[in-house]
Amino acid sequence: MKTFPKILLSLLLCYASVPTWAQFGYLTGTVSDKFGPLAEASVTLEGTPYGIHTDVQGYYAFQLDTGTYLMEIKKPGYKSVLHQVIVRDYESTEILVTLESTVLEQDVASGSLSKVLVRQMESSVPIDVITGQQIMDTNQPNLSAALHYLIPTFYSVDQTIADGTDFVTPASMRGLSPDQVLILVNGKRRHKSALVHVNGTFGRGAAGTDLNTIPMISIERIEVLRYGAAAQYGSDAISGVLNIVLKEETGEAHFQIDLAGTQGGDGQVEKIAGNYGFSMGGKGFLSFTCEFLNKQSINRSGNYTGIIYGDSRDQDPVARATFFDQTGLEMDKIMKVGGASTQNANLTYNGSFKPKEDMELYFFGGINYRKGSSTGYYRLPYDSAKVVHYIYEEGFSPEISPDILDKTFVLGERGKIKDWYLDFNVNLSENTFDYTINNSLNASLGIASPLTVYAGGFSYGHKIASINLTRRFEATIPVNVSFGAEYKLENFSIRKGDEESYYNGGDTTNYGQPREVGFQVFSGFTPENEIHKLRSNIAGYLELKGDLTPKLEIITAARLESYFNHYGPNISVKATGRYKFSDLLILRGGFSTGFKAPSLHQLYYSRISTQFVDGLATRVANYNNESTLARLFGIDELIPETSKNYSIGVTSRPFRNFSTSLDFYRIDIEDRIVLTGQFSGDDDPIFDQVFDVLGVQSAQFFANAVSTVSWGFDYFLAYQLIRDHSKLDLSIGFNYSATDVTNIKASGILNQAPVELFNREEVARLESNVPRSKLIFDAKYSLKRLSVNLRNTYFGIVEYKHPDDGDPANWPINQYTGQAQSRDQLFASKIITDLDVTFQITPHVFVSTGANNLFNVYPDKQNHSANVEEGRFVYSRRVQQFGVAGAYYFGQLIFKI
Repeated sequence: MKTFPKILLSLLLCYASVPTWAQFGYLTGTVSDKFGPLAEASVTLEGTPYGIHTDVQGYYAFQLDTGTYLMEIKKPGYKSVLHQVIVRDYESTEILVTLESTVLEQDVASGSLSKVLVRQMESSVPIDVITGQQIMDTNQPNLSAALHYLIPTFYSVDQTIADGTDFVTPASMRGLSPDQVLILVNGKRRHKSALVHVNGTFGRGAAGTDLNTIPMISIERIEVLRYGAAAQYGSDAISGVLNIVLKEETGEAHFQIDLAGTQGGDGQVEKIAGNYGFSMGGKGFLSFTCEFLNKQSINRSGNYTGIIYGDSRDQDPVARATFFDQTGLEMDKIMKVGGASTQNANLTYNGSFKPKEDMELYFFGGINYRKGSSTGYYRLPYDSAKVVHYIYEEGFSPEISPDILDKTFVLGERGKIKDWYLDFNVNLSENTFDYTINNSLNASLGIASPLTVYAGGFSYGHKIASINLTRRFEATIPVNVSFGAEYKLENFSIRKGDEESYYNGGDTTNYGQPREVGFQVFSGFTPENEIHKLRSNIAGYLELKGDLTPKLEIITAARLESYFNHYGPNISVKATGRYKFSDLLILRGGFSTGFKAPSLHQLYYSRISTQFVDGLATRVANYNNESTLARLFGIDELIPETSKNYSIGVTSRPFRNFSTSLDFYRIDIEDRIVLTGQFSGDDDPIFDQVFDVLGVQSAQFFANAVSTVSWGFDYFLAYQLIRDHSKLDLSIGFNYSATDVTNIKASGILNQAPVELFNREEVARLESNVPRSKLIFDAKYSLKRLSVNLRNTYFGIVEYKHPDDGDPANWPINQYTGQAQSRDQLFASKIITDLDVTFQITPHVFVSTGANNLFNVYPDKQNHSANVEEGRFVYSRRVQQFGVAGAYYFGQLIFKI
């Protein structure tokens, strides 16, 4: 080791003796706005690997080879600036940059295929821009939860006691279905989850996109298009489009550590995430994001008051206390209600490379793995048809433990070919969902039953190839022309479970009663359920965007789409316009038609499951749309939904730092695909005969059963006040959305049977299970190194309607009042307050702490004993405004290097 200093000194002397021919200089400066320096502004030099962020005083510095450079300065909330600079030999060049603030007004392209950026306030359709910093400021554990508190038109709440839906949170816009909003990443279609929601929660009957496979720290911004866009993007874009734009920053590493938990002492969250981007020799970039999230379960069930043993021990306090002690839960609870536990690991990447000046190769994608655990109804000792006492003397709490794997890869080429801008890409994506059931059994196998089993699963994937060409024609009326084509191949598979998960072993109780068939909580997929289906479609589209006058912009588009061997050609059209009287008043509006093809999930999903209705276990059969039974029940072949979308609005910017907008809309949807109510053997003698043969008690189907009208308005206001070293950002967003079921269509045997195809509970799921009104008030105050963010979110009323309680003769006795009362309930509006405080310790280290739901607000408790189900459900699991976690306290440490 003593020789090391000598070697180092020799190397330094050798280096010093070599002539240095390289010439270099310095580029320095500050970035500020009108009222002071700006920290964290991005300063990059195009065509080089150099890129840094300004420090807390807005300062930046480079040591560069002599030459001419194009410097770009960017910061969210400000207009970007380009500067050409010359660096001379051994000289220091100072460039002072002042950025202009933008309020509610950023460059967006999601409203058009032309890729021409327009000012947000001047777009012909309503578009919101959510920055990556805004998303991080929510301090929510995942993306869907963050957007729930950022976008008034957006709804996404964790569900509970809903099988797979506990792990894939449904998300929607304007109160419509999760599969009626299109999700894009970097402008390319994001694939759907393999899971179709079939339990009694919001989103029932739909297969949406799992937003929580995308780490929040990887996002630059999200463009929210609040308008039907099927004429541009194809199927699903009925209620709107979310375009998630991934980060492209280079030269900085961003790491964060999050710790959080609820006031109730559960729901602990541990998250570690990091993002780093680096330049690829000045010809491109590569950005990586890694994230690990560990989220523990939440339990808001009540104390169980019902039968345990079905004998005298139920009256013995000691016996009951002994039973509750062995459940492992606090007090007298017997199940977990509120939120599942999940572990989520994610790797996301985004990059591009320019092999030559006019051509760019780009790529992005990622892989996400999620493991979870949730419980179902406790199987109590008195129910010997479900409990084998030799194995579980005190009953058992079965667990669903899914493994969810999500993979996506997009590769494309874009650039100029003569006067045309070309974008060609391929998109390969897949999502798989596999069920493992723990701490359970197949009672029909008796003591031979295993306690853990693989119950099967499903997968969904797509392969897309698309090409888009855009050109601007300068003429008397300048016109942007965009056209292209797309080919998509989809696949959907159901995999059977282990034989023990579904097999009828024939065991009986001591009284000769047949025991329950299939694994408790989730009976496995059978060989009859197993399928592998493919479907392909092709589309072509054209868009014209013209400035008829300097004040008037018109966009028209049409898309022809055909599903081979399924549905004939569908044509969607769009026409939007914007007239700019002045900055004080801009008028915009539009009309479009759209469609949503039946998903492969809706066409081919089939399974026999156990669902609990009013606390009673019912074996429910879901037969696929092509089955003979579907035709027997009068269910026709599924056809695409069709829609008409109307919008008119105004925007105004009376002052530089004040913007506002108001947009009205209406969406008419015909032939909506829904999961019907359950037809039981009690409804009709013919049904009873069929169900006896099949060994089930009821059935449900996917059908084009209803038509709806949705209408409402969105209002936004933003204001920014800047003083010497402080800044105050205020914003208000309000949405009112109402959906009315205008028609229910039944055919065949269902026309004669005394049963509703779509009962009042299912109607309410579309009309009143989601708040019709939501208001978000956000205030962020920054003073030098300190920032404080206060957010209040108002959630309007929601309503639950029981399927049978339209007739007072069906009202049961409410044990709380002693009277026969309806199980319907209206849940009052609530306000949730979030507060966080962030302090910059050093130029590279930030610490944040605060609370979401600061005042520990909960939804109304259920007021009918039948809905509470002997203490199990204090809060409704059917309708939710914001979940049942209560106050949620967090701390966050951020490093930017």
